[in-house]
Amino acid sequence: MTPATEAIALLIDLAQRGEINPWDVQVIEVIDRYLSTLPLGKDIESSPGDTDLSQSGQAFLWASMLVLLKADTLERLEELEEPLLDDVGEELDVTGETRLPLHLERHLRRRTAAPPPQKRPVTLAELIDQLQQMAAQLGETPSRSPAARSRSLS
Repeated sequence: MTPATEAIALLIDLAQRGEINPWDVQVIEVIDRYLSTLPLGKDIESSPGDTDLSQSGQAFLWASMLVLLKADTLERLEELEEPLLDDVGEELDVTGETRLPLHLERHLRRRTAAPPPQKRPVTLAELIDQLQQMAAQLGETPSRSPAARSRSLS
């Protein structure tokens, strides 16, 4: 089982047990739960050199990519909002009070679609879809052998 399918199976299991809300997934909490399921550091006495850090590293990579995705989405939502406010533009009249510009209809623009809801929650389906996309993208990048990595570090 690949790390991506393990993570997706864990997400589905948590949603089925009602431990996470599939319509508002808290990415950081889910990643913390996933990391707590990993055996890292629990058996230090028996095999300190056998600790597999690739799973936790993969989890941190996915978490950072998911948080980045969420941040980019929120940033795009804010950028959509700002031009709407700036387009109308306030003008000052002689008395210093603000007034609307003449020919207001020239400043109105029709939207082709309704804007996405602000700060909408991340759904479980979106999270799983994003994990699958990231797993596919990471699978396409050529991975270097451990020997090549150790040579590049020294």
